Amino acid sequence: MTIDVKACVFDAFGTLFNLSTPVEEIREIAGNQTDQLMTIWRRKQLEYTWLRASMNKYVPFNVVTHQALQLAMRETGLANQKLFDLLMPIYLNPSCFEEVPKLLSQLKKRDIKTAILSNGTPEMLQSGVDKTNLNNLLDEIISVDSLKTFKPNPLVYQLACDRFALDKSEILFLSSNRWDVAGAGAFGLRAVWVNQYNQEPEVLGPPPFKTIQKLSELAQLVSNLNQ
Repeated sequence: MTIDVKACVFDAFGTLFNLSTPVEEIREIAGNQTDQLMTIWRRKQLEYTWLRASMNKYVPFNVVTHQALQLAMRETGLANQKLFDLLMPIYLNPSCFEEVPKLLSQLKKRDIKTAILSNGTPEMLQSGVDKTNLNNLLDEIISVDSLKTFKPNPLVYQLACDRFALDKSEILFLSSNRWDVAGAGAFGLRAVWVNQYNQEPEVLGPPPFKTIQKLSELAQLVSNLNQ
C-alpha cells in the first residue's frame, strides 16, 4: 500500500509519555489496595471524560483527574492526603518512553510533521514536553481544551487536520488506548494502535489501520506506506 503520510499525531499519556508513579511510596500507604486504587482512578478518569463530553459539562482534564482520584480513594477507603499529594502531580512530571526522541527525530528528518493530540490541558502537556525535552521534536501540541470537550468527539480529531491543513488520509494517528484508536478511525484518520501493553483488540470498530507493538516500529511503517 502506498499513501502519502505527511503527519504523525500522537496521544500523550501512555503513548508518548510514561507516567512515573512513585509505586513504593504509594504501596507504603495503600498496601494491597494499591492496584485497585490505580485501576479505579484510571477507569473513572476515562468515564468522566466520556460523560462530560456527552452532557456538554466540560471541565479541564486536571479537574477530571482530581475528581476521579477522589472517588477512587473513597471507594478504597484510603482517605490519606499524602497519597493524594503523591498521585496528582504525576501528570505534570512524566518521562517519555525510551524510543520516543529517536523516533521523532527520524520523522522530522523525513519532513513528517509531528504533534500531540490529547485530552490533557495545555499546561499538563507543555509540562510533559518540557520534562522530556521534546520541544524541538514536536511541531504542535494540541489540547481538547480549545474545544471544551473530550475524545472521542470527532471535532477533537478534526483539530489535527485543521492545524496542519491536511486531509484525514495524510495523517497517522497513534495511541496505546484502544478506544482512542476506535474514535480516530471512526472519524476517518488512519489510526495506528500501539499495543505496547499486550491488550486484546477492541470489539468496538472500526479496527485499527495498523497495529504495532512498539513506537520504534513506526519509522519503518511510514517508510513502507510512503514507498
